[in-house]
Amino acid sequence: MVIGNGFISNNFGSYKDDPNIVIYASGIPNIVSFTEQGVRREKELLKKTIFDNPFCKIVYFSSCGIYDSENFNDYSLHKLNMEQLVQGISDNYLIFRLPIVVGSGVNDGSLCQYFFNCIKNDIFFELWKLAYRYLIDIDDVFKIVKFVLDEDCFHNEIVNISSSVKINVLKIVGILEGFLGKKANYKLCDKVSDYDIDILKIKNILSESCVYKDGYVNNILEKYYKNE
Repeated sequence: MVIGNGFISNNFGSYKDDPNIVIYASGIPNIVSFTEQGVRREKELLKKTIFDNPFCKIVYFSSCGIYDSENFNDYSLHKLNMEQLVQGISDNYLIFRLPIVVGSGVNDGSLCQYFFNCIKNDIFFELWKLAYRYLIDIDDVFKIVKFVLDEDCFHNEIVNISSSVKINVLKIVGILEGFLGKKANYKLCDKVSDYDIDILKIKNILSESCVYKDGYVNNILEKYYKNE
């Protein structure tokens, strides 16, 4: 079963008829979409989903942004609260914390899509020159989650899914500028946003995928943005 109709849920459609697994992908996607009404909606829907499916494994997607202690915000707190809700009332769950996910149909508030739209449409934006992010292809997220579920690797755990590559946001903007053939209109700010993501739990799984390959970030940005 898949709960939700957005970017993540669309990419996990193969689970919609699975009677044993609930892919919960109906949460608030990012801080841009954060509202108190959205918080209440997700909390009630998540509780209902768990109670209505007592014999299913609940898969909840959280955020690696929780590790950014210097910029911990309402969205980060919300994600932690939802994790605790899942842990408190489900007897069978997996929580996957994700970094910036790149793919077709991603929410406009997602970092890479936001940068791309601003550059393409000559929209001014502020850019944190000391900010670093991890990116991952939605296709790799699906492959890793599917492997974990198929092999029953973890039970009632929080698992980080990320690439091993940390990239400065200036470089992300530079790559997108190259694809579009135009300069971005931004103001640099000295704000810092830098944190590490521990991917030791899935190291062996990652070694079988492409997320350790040289040029991973460039490749996924090219895959989804070069011909847009």
